Amino acid sequence: MCLESARMVMTLKGSGRDDEITRDTNFQVMRYSALTRFHWRVLIQQISGRSFLYVLELHLHENGEQVMQKVRAIYKKETSVSTRFFIKYILMRKSVISIARITPLSMLSLDTESQDHKDYPYHVYTNRQERDEDLNAALNAPCRLRHIDCFVLGYPSLAVHGLHTGPADALYIGYELDRIPCCYLIRSAMVFSAVASITISVLTSRAEIGLATSAAISAWVACVEAVLLWIYS
Repeated sequence: MCLESARMVMTLKGSGRDDEITRDTNFQVMRYSALTRFHWRVLIQQISGRSFLYVLELHLHENGEQVMQKVRAIYKKETSVSTRFFIKYILMRKSVISIARITPLSMLSLDTESQDHKDYPYHVYTNRQERDEDLNAALNAPCRLRHIDCFVLGYPSLAVHGLHTGPADALYIGYELDRIPCCYLIRSAMVFSAVASITISVLTSRAEIGLATSAAISAWVACVEAVLLWIYS
């Protein structure tokens, strides 16, 4: 059951992207099935934009739901509640999962594969990130991957001290602009601007004051939009 699940995951990942994954699927799965414990590289982006490398211990027979629950746990442990609140409601960003390629210089200078796990986290750099839609969806709903047994076998390049001889990859938890709250903010500001303009015009019996209020609110919204575009461009 584990071997079939791993073959399915690895074959789907290689479809139309990395042909060598599909060609070597059976060979890699048979080699990895001899192990019982794995340590995944997990990169977590901080509010400053820097990425730090952590190690997550996993077991061979854990299914996708159990793995994603551990990923969620390490993310919440290393990111404070106040930081998550600031990122979500102030910066209006949402967390996303990608498979990131760690730069060779980061691996050589830090020598992460030969260090004891207690020395983590490390500040590292990446030179490629490919969003994984399945993992991204499972970050908020781990039960989506409950049916996939031996989930770790599907991602051999994430393993520390593993048998994978290719470039070092990591599970990258970063952030991107959440457009939904941005739209709500702009719409709310527009409604508030119109209501404030009408209310002040009626109370003061002077339309120019209402128009000035509306213009001031519109200018504030424009400044917010400009800052968001500058940050996420």
